[in-house]
This record gives sequence, C-alpha cells and structure tokens, in this order.
Amino acid sequence: MSTKHNQKGQVKWFSQERGYGYITNNEKKDLYFGVKDIEGAELPENGDIVFFTEYIGKENTSAATDIKIFERKNPKLKRVHCKGCERKVEPKPWYYGGSDYTTVSIVLLCPFCGYRISKKGGGFNTFAKIILGVFVLALSFVFYKIIWFFRNFIVK
Repeated sequence: MSTKHNQKGQVKWFSQERGYGYITNNEKKDLYFGVKDIEGAELPENGDIVFFTEYIGKENTSAATDIKIFERKNPKLKRVHCKGCERKVEPKPWYYGGSDYTTVSIVLLCPFCGYRISKKGGGFNTFAKIILGVFVLALSFVFYKIIWFFRNFIVK
C-alpha cells in the first residue's frame, strides 16, 4: 500500500446519484473515487480538473483520495441573496427576444421563487450599433465634402 501525492487529473465520469466516479490522471489511467474521498462541499462534474492523491491498495488496485476541485469545466454563477425568498441561490439565466427578435435580453431568475434578480442586455444589440456607427461616419464624410466644396469654390 502506497500513495502518490499531488497529482492532477480530469474527472472522466461522476454520478451524484450513485456517489462514485472515475478520474483520468496524466498517465491516462482511470482511478476510482467515491463521495467520501472529496474534500469540501462541492461535488465535481464531468470534465473538471482536480488535484488528488493516488492510493495503491492490495492487489495493485488504484483509487483517488483527497480530491480538490482545481478548475471547473463549466463555471457556475456566483451565489447571490434572493430578496424574494431570502435564500442564497445560484440564479438561472432566462433568455428572451424583443418583438422583432433583433435584441436578446438575459434575465437572472431565482430557481425557487422566480424572483427577477438582475437584467443584462436589452436596448441596441451589437449589429445595430455597428450600422449606426457606419451611418454616422458616412454622414460626417458627406458634411466634410460639402464644407470643402463651399470653401474652395463658393467663398473664393
């Protein structure tokens, strides 16, 4: 029985219902781990990068222990305080478009009570801003040419 400390690997598969999963280490070897081997309250998800200690037991069976999540594949939103239900929640994004679907807004909702936590987006979208900028630039160029024409031909 021996251990290899401070290894880095990726969660290949993990089932919260069953309480176990597998980590692939840098040597492409799959190591078994259970919920009791995870340090902290957060559970890993498939694709997360983790630090762990490899435990080699009887009959050369390997398992991972002391698992710490290093980097999430899909980072979660920060937990915020919901004024609707007075809980700390992880808001869920809800996307909707305007009547002509040229703008897309994102609203963050509480998953428990549906309280609207914040709104992102709305107004002009990026494409409309580009078109407006090109129009203003073209209009200013036309005015510049008109002024140049008057200075050179009319005023003299």
